[in-house]
Amino acid sequence: MQILLADEDIKLAYSLKRGLKEYGFRVSIALDGASARKLVEFGGINLVILEINQPDMSGYELCRDIRSQNSQIPIIILSTQGTIDSKLAGFDAGADDYIVKPVEFSELLVRIKASIKRSYQTYDSELGESTQLTVADLTLDLRTKTVNRAGNKQINVTPASLPSWNISYEIKELFLVVKK
Repeated sequence: MQILLADEDIKLAYSLKRGLKEYGFRVSIALDGASARKLVEFGGINLVILEINQPDMSGYELCRDIRSQNSQIPIIILSTQGTIDSKLAGFDAGADDYIVKPVEFSELLVRIKASIKRSYQTYDSELGESTQLTVADLTLDLRTKTVNRAGNKQINVTPASLPSWNISYEIKELFLVVKK
């Protein structure tokens, strides 16, 4: 699971990165909005945590840009701005959650997990009844995130080999991994 952390506070960013890595997340850090935008455009980001105070643009603008590129990616705003107007502006920009700094790491972790869970439930509901994709003799189950070869032989696929379960990206990555 790849998280993008967009915050100009280097000390906080690296502290959160260390903590999230301990829980199995991979974290990319962007110290400004333009860098964050490029990382999202490149792909493979599963969740974005951003600060409203970006050195080169409004965090609300960044949130809207990310949302326009990817309507499903969970976006959590982690900001020093705690007014109701700031929060409402964040949600209006497309954020899924808004957390005021300082935040306890355990609370951030719970909110990340909840955002990811909601995001994947949305994917499942959009897929309707069928959450299985079959190509040649391979079947990918998007709900259980497993791969089976004909004859019910399960193929071990680790989270590291599938960095993203975004549907457009995951299938390409899956079949690249399986061909090895």
